[in-house]
Amino acid sequence: MKVRVYELAKEAGMDSKTLTAKLIELGYNVKTHSSSLDEEVAAEIREKLLQTHVEVQEKRIQTKGRTTVIRRRKKTVPDIDLSKITPPPKPEEPEITEEPEEAPTA
Repeated sequence: MKVRVYELAKEAGMDSKTLTAKLIELGYNVKTHSSSLDEEVAAEIREKLLQTHVEVQEKRIQTKGRTTVIRRRKKTVPDIDLSKITPPPKPEEPEITEEPEEAPTA
């Protein structure tokens, strides 16, 4: 099953143009936001994009008296670090070695 780049961006909660540009920069075979990716490649990108961490948010609420209420709430925030995505391996090109030409003997 193929996955579109804009679907991955939507899952990650980011702009599809940003994701497309980063994937192109990293060497993935992507041309536009509507390009399709294989499920294996999409799973690799998802794994790196959808990592999350828990962030505690504090909110201080002043009451009429002297007491202050501190409201703490945990919120799951995605760790979107596109530098963690590694480009796919490029096919190796065969090495071309030139043999030195022999000088003509006279």
